[in-house]
Amino acid sequence: MTDRIPRPRNAAQQSNTPSPHAGTGRPTGTPPGVTALIAALGDDGVRRLGRQRRTHGAAGALADLVWSTACEADYLHAHLYRHAADLRDWLDALTAHPPAKGILPLLGHVSDQYAARLVQQMSQLTVVLKSYQATFDTPGS
Repeated sequence: MTDRIPRPRNAAQQSNTPSPHAGTGRPTGTPPGVTALIAALGDDGVRRLGRQRRTHGAAGALADLVWSTACEADYLHAHLYRHAADLRDWLDALTAHPPAKGILPLLGHVSDQYAARLVQQMSQLTVVLKSYQATFDTPGS
């Protein structure tokens, strides 16, 4: 028999299903894509990037690629955050009712996939930012 994790005193009884509002919170702090843009380009550089996105030609396409890569990293970060909140809610619910066999490895695998995809996207953002900086000779390159 497995030992149960004790529930804190005065804690409400939990059901075996996650809350319908699980994971609706937003990550605190600045998302990693925006953070990388600000760190690499500075505030003025990010504003210039926004202006360049609206231009036609190669400059606009490269600026748009940098922006969309950063946005995708932020999206993946938020998605991973929501998944972690869902997982936390599931684990809280499962402490009251032991799970069926095999559920925890599957949930951990999904988290690993989201985390690996976020790392891949941040690496891609680094490459795209370096190309942008080299092309436009921006500070920090």
